[in-house]
Amino acid sequence: MLDIEAWRAMILEPYNRLGPGNYMVGARISDIGVVGVMEGRQPMIRVLTSQPDALGRSPGN
Repeated sequence: MLDIEAWRAMILEPYNRLGPGNYMVGARISDIGVVGVMEGRQPMIRVLTSQPDALGRSPGN
């Protein structure tokens, strides 16, 4: 799992911090670095929780 703490869409923009339990979808690519998945100008965020989701699935499924 990547530990991404903040993101920015363009190099001259300030960083936006991710809150606790929020994780950005991304990948580490050799010789390039870390690449995040974006939806427009917003990162694709996933929230980890210990509670079942709306469909009754437990975390990690």
